[in-house]
Amino acid sequence: MINEWWIDDGLGPEAQAAFASLEHCFQSTGDVVSASGISEVQRLQLDGKTYYLKLYFEAGARLNKYLGKSKVRREWENLLAFKRWGLSVAKIVVRGEQSTKWLQRRGVLITEGVDDSVDLAELARQSSPLLKQPDWLFCVIEQVAQAARVMHQHRFAHNDLKWRNILVSGTEDSPVVTLIDCPSGRYWSWPFWEYRRMKDLACLDTIAKHALTKDQRVRFMRRYWQLSDGEPLSKLQQRKLKRIASFFSGKK
Repeated sequence: MINEWWIDDGLGPEAQAAFASLEHCFQSTGDVVSASGISEVQRLQLDGKTYYLKLYFEAGARLNKYLGKSKVRREWENLLAFKRWGLSVAKIVVRGEQSTKWLQRRGVLITEGVDDSVDLAELARQSSPLLKQPDWLFCVIEQVAQAARVMHQHRFAHNDLKWRNILVSGTEDSPVVTLIDCPSGRYWSWPFWEYRRMKDLACLDTIAKHALTKDQRVRFMRRYWQLSDGEPLSKLQQRKLKRIASFFSGKK
């Protein structure tokens, strides 16, 4: 049997009581933000703060529920790794899991909401004027490119690096990018690594190709490759740009 529970002792009294144990969390009746076959995300307001409570009813899907780390553990370990690497992530305030002799594993991950934030996918859906402001956009491009580069320098592929999993807060003059949700990310080696890296970049480009100009998308990749202004793309980099743009062509 595996039992692990950690709670931030800096939480306010309402949060401390609501998140006192795994059972308390599974009895929560917060606003459901999303749900799948194995998990559910609720939003709660406690002690004047917003929290996102992610409940995992199983360790994973299909055979994954019996093999290796649970999905909730993988997610919190990934977010903690991002933090160690200097990336901005949603603050974890509670994490834990429980398993029985029947190999049933439940888990909880709770993060503190990022004040005055919105995900990039929502900005694109709204056709936000921020996406037309060069200074704001280039600052966001720089931060997202850096986040992707740092992950990939560690041979880590996010596997769901989509605009909906990237929050932007701060001011128009100084936006701040924060990463959320990464239960499927993992470390890769040859011969799978390059495919996984290209998939991450292609995921980012899925909405970018509709919301940004071609020059802005190229600018992102130039920052990812840390090219100086005026430095030409190599033939290999040009081929990679084409591969990223067509990565999901014909795929559902």
